[in-house]
Amino acid sequence: MTRTPEPIGVVGLGRVGSHAARQLRTGTAPLRVYDIDRARRTAVLAALRPGDGVAEPNGGPGTTVVVATPAGNHAEFAAPLIRSGVSVISTSDDPADVQDLLTLDELAKSNEVTVVVGAGLSPGFSCLLAAHAARRFLEVQELSVWTTGTAGPACARRHHRSLQQPGLARIDNRWVEKRGGSGRDLAWFPGALGARDCYRGALAEPVLLHRQFPKAERISARTSANRRDRITSRLPMLRAPHDDGGPGGFRLEVRGITSNGYHTEVVGIMAFPSVASGTVAAVAANWVHHSDSPAGVVGVAELGAPAQFLTELHHRGLTAARFLGIS
Repeated sequence: MTRTPEPIGVVGLGRVGSHAARQLRTGTAPLRVYDIDRARRTAVLAALRPGDGVAEPNGGPGTTVVVATPAGNHAEFAAPLIRSGVSVISTSDDPADVQDLLTLDELAKSNEVTVVVGAGLSPGFSCLLAAHAARRFLEVQELSVWTTGTAGPACARRHHRSLQQPGLARIDNRWVEKRGGSGRDLAWFPGALGARDCYRGALAEPVLLHRQFPKAERISARTSANRRDRITSRLPMLRAPHDDGGPGGFRLEVRGITSNGYHTEVVGIMAFPSVASGTVAAVAANWVHHSDSPAGVVGVAELGAPAQFLTELHHRGLTAARFLGIS
């Protein structure tokens, strides 16, 4: 008699969480989903399988839970789950959430569960692509990432706040705090996204990329913003954000030493951040749920086999781009 797999839970059914749930319905594990908004919960359940159902507010009875609630307090939400032996996938891109979750590493190890932080487009996919691009290098010296676009309304509000908050950068092997909204840089993104002005802010990439490349001398991250974004960044949002932010993506540069000398590798992607983030979270959840993942708190790229992870994302419609030419 075939044993039914343990369920996977999804808490938070906004743009990212709902896409994660739809991606997870192709797997073998039953789903349990929860959102405080009953209408939203009903709409997502209608798109799932007959055997899927409503979860408890904490994602139970899922033994792996995707936390796709708005950024903030993800560590507070995750800690009780970890203590009860549940693995957690956090989609938050807020550096405060990432830092707080990283402090739960010993708790996760003692309970033999995996906690994945920054499971989205950026960070998440960006960290995977950095690991993949770095294979050509003997020594990675610098990493720079530029992002553009948002997922749902909660993500748009997070982006708005990030421009008014200081962000960390790695400069000459030291952490340096940079003022939000400073450091204007024109970045060319893949496809129709084109060129956009980007600025420093409270972004999680430097922390997670430093875990992957502890010897890199410089690590920086910027996000796109127009004139209105910068002028109003210290005010409440003047108008309600769109239900979906539309196309977005990131550009990532890896610089260092190869067998042929100094080299710059430029990669990126154009995608809908809501779809891409939900897909990354779903693949991470399946990975943790069905394989022997390392206990502790890790980034997506630290789960192992970045190329295999990227292949699975490619099969689900997320294809990275590589810049060919003179950068």
